Amino acid sequence: MQVTIVGLPGSGKTTVFNALTGGHAETGGFSGSRAAPNVGVVKVPDERVDRLAALFNPKKTTYADVTYVDVAIPAGATREGTVSPDVLALVRNADALLHVARAFDDPALGGPADPWRDVDELDLEFTVADLSVVEKRLEKLTTQGRHGSQAERDAAAREEELVRRLEPHLSEGRPLRSFGLTDDEELLVRGYRFLTQKPVLVVLNIDEARLPEAGALEAAGRARYAQPQTDVA
Repeated sequence: MQVTIVGLPGSGKTTVFNALTGGHAETGGFSGSRAAPNVGVVKVPDERVDRLAALFNPKKTTYADVTYVDVAIPAGATREGTVSPDVLALVRNADALLHVARAFDDPALGGPADPWRDVDELDLEFTVADLSVVEKRLEKLTTQGRHGSQAERDAAAREEELVRRLEPHLSEGRPLRSFGLTDDEELLVRGYRFLTQKPVLVVLNIDEARLPEAGALEAAGRARYAQPQTDVA
């Protein structure tokens, strides 16, 4: 399983990455969209595996693992076309996103923290990226629908009908997690690897001074982002 860690510069993404992986990646300067990602693999403890290993005494015990990838996508980078394809591919290949949002004040980062503003800003980047994929695919489907066998034309027509319904949803700035795709529709667009369709956990990076507010912030976040495959911690 690959979990890609995202967030605006200064949100503390790499600090969270180090905490999850036990790594020692440099923090504080990892903000360029073309910077190499940090990658760490963590074995997942599982008591069931331990019990089975004790029972059967195998030569090798293999645990499931999670690959954490820490990437940098500055605000506006997608719209400006400055995100490298390799970095964007790391996000598209993720099974889930861990979105770190700054909930601590830092004058160097523009004053008081506003985690919801930051989450919305990066979500907009991902929505723009997905909309670009949809627009390019529609161009191909329009041509494809005129050629090929009847079965191929019918398949293209079904896909085009669905994609045309996704386009206004994205144009309104809404993630595809909230669209409500059926199982059959998910199969049709699986190859698109939409960013806003991926499960996401928003992690509030709170300093000690604001710890008493943590519960209220989490509740506010869950209410604000009450959509499928989304949670706040």
